[in-house]
Amino acid sequence: QVSVGAKVGMLVLLKVTGDVKEGGGLLSFTLKEGKKVMTSIPLDFVYRFSNSGNDRVKPEGDIVIKNTFGAETARIDANKSLGNVLPGSVRRFEVHYGETKAPEVSAPFLDHAKYQMNNFSFGMYTATMNLSFGNSGVAESSITYFMFPWQLLSIIVGIIAVLFIILVSLIKRYNRWIIKQARSAAK
Repeated sequence: QVSVGAKVGMLVLLKVTGDVKEGGGLLSFTLKEGKKVMTSIPLDFVYRFSNSGNDRVKPEGDIVIKNTFGAETARIDANKSLGNVLPGSVRRFEVHYGETKAPEVSAPFLDHAKYQMNNFSFGMYTATMNLSFGNSGVAESSITYFMFPWQLLSIIVGIIAVLFIILVSLIKRYNRWIIKQARSAAK
């Protein structure tokens, strides 16, 4: 016979007096997709934090995103869930940046372009994570990624190309008209 049972437990975290050994730090900080070129936000950052001490730690800090010119574009809480890392363990944290949901990959081309226009970002970005933990622990890591909204940019380039062709055509027509006027005036 097979039976299924469920039990509920509660985790109680206490601090006791004694020698506290603090240790650990940031093991990795990446984009969830692992790519370095993105087409639009939202982005998901992932970091792994190790605790080699004998007391729990709660990493606190933020992720600062700066654009190509060094201007800060966003500041995100790195531990919004206020999660702890237990002694002798590694915990994976996910940090979401961006409020609106991007269209599915299978969505029409124009849906992607419209979304990229409403949430425009282009160029090289640097995300820097600054964490503090315990009484004096600090950790810092940075990643660089490139935002390239190719759907929106291809529409813009297409419009510019059409306008250029129309402008060249109008200039040629105007030149023919001027030449025609000059010849008729010379007769």
